[in-house]
Amino acid sequence: MVLSKSEEIKNEMTDAKIKFALKQWLLSKKYDSKDIDTAFSEIEIFVKGKKQKSTSNDGKSKKVQTIQLCRVNSLYPTKNTTYASLNSGVDSYWANPRTKCLEKDWWLLLNDTEKKRLHVFKIPAGDIKRHQVIERTDKPGFIDIQIRYSSSDFEDGRSHVKFKKWLVQTIQY
Repeated sequence: MVLSKSEEIKNEMTDAKIKFALKQWLLSKKYDSKDIDTAFSEIEIFVKGKKQKSTSNDGKSKKVQTIQLCRVNSLYPTKNTTYASLNSGVDSYWANPRTKCLEKDWWLLLNDTEKKRLHVFKIPAGDIKRHQVIERTDKPGFIDIQIRYSSSDFEDGRSHVKFKKWLVQTIQY
């Protein structure tokens, strides 16, 4: 298959390459490399393609749509938000947020695509300690959360943390 020039360019636009180019530009502006790295550690840079119009409506909400749904219901998740939808193959919600999310108020959005409802949790900063969760062995600094769909307490099957006490609202959609 022959790619158009614009497709070739899109394929070159990776997160790492954009971050590298931005760092080079900042270095040319005489910023210190350590300061740049610190700034990068506090933000997320990612390349995302524009949404294509879809002719099908499968009823599954994406993170942005669920945040909009929260706002309509007077809930205001911050950037420190983790989204997971039901993984029907194993009947659980899987998420891998960074461990640093525990240091700030943290929003967890669990999208039940079968029953068309969104479970919204707000975990206050420091309520869950790093030693209480299971980190991924292949990606240090990331939590491995596997909340069983059948758990009424929204219990993580790995760490056994029960998220129910932080449930703010369940929104039917």
